[in-house]
Amino acid sequence: MEPFDLTSSEFSPAGKVVGHLHYHGILECLLHDDEYSGSPSEGGSHFLRLHISRPDLEAFLDLIEEYYATAGERFAGGVAALRKKVA
Repeated sequence: MEPFDLTSSEFSPAGKVVGHLHYHGILECLLHDDEYSGSPSEGGSHFLRLHISRPDLEAFLDLIEEYYATAGERFAGGVAALRKKVA
């Protein structure tokens, strides 16, 4: 299975979401250790690769979209940008 690469510039809308997922332990709550790889802020980018099926990816994006819907302007457009990366 080819991983889905959600790596993004740390200051982009998508990168803000990826960084938050790493720094606040959200990935650990939603995925098993073997389902993702990457790390926050290595040289201006937040790295995240998901090793999951397409249906699981869609479910993951739905969950984080719901989570960030109430997070305010800081994360606006971030999940939509991640969806575009893996479309």
